[in-house]
Amino acid sequence: MATAGGGEPIGFAIAFEVDGAAHLHEMDIDPKHGRRGVGRQLIGAVTSWALARGHTRLTLSTFRDVAWNGPYYEGLGFRELPIERAGAVMLRR
Repeated sequence: MATAGGGEPIGFAIAFEVDGAAHLHEMDIDPKHGRRGVGRQLIGAVTSWALARGHTRLTLSTFRDVAWNGPYYEGLGFRELPIERAGAVMLRR
């Protein structure tokens, strides 16, 4: 969870294991706190969590029709996963 100076929550990330990889299931940030690096910090925390558990991959799924999603995640190092490399659980989502 990300908090502001006074301790109020401003964002969160939920991650768990899917198909043998760490998976970022959801991330939300209060729009009043957007574009300040909060998302990058949350993904960094999820990455640390994943590495501490021995994972070498972090997956996520997102919407193609939201124009900023792809470029945002690509800028953080994510790449589109070819469907033939997706695991069984990911394909059911």
